[in-house]
Amino acid sequence: VYERSKTYLAGVSPKDLDRVLDEPQYDPMPTVGVRLVSVVSDNTQHAGQIGYLRGYHAGFGWQSF
Repeated sequence: VYERSKTYLAGVSPKDLDRVLDEPQYDPMPTVGVRLVSVVSDNTQHAGQIGYLRGYHAGFGWQSF
């Protein structure tokens, strides 16, 4: 996933990022750029939650494993 993401982002243009997605449940409808930011933000938040829970259950605080 990481390599495919890097390849995609290396070739994406500002025009590509400005393309409006067909998601009528949102007003205004999001662009590709907005959706990319929301996916990265969501994944980052979940990674932090997982790290917290792992440390909480293992008793090592915020140490990485």
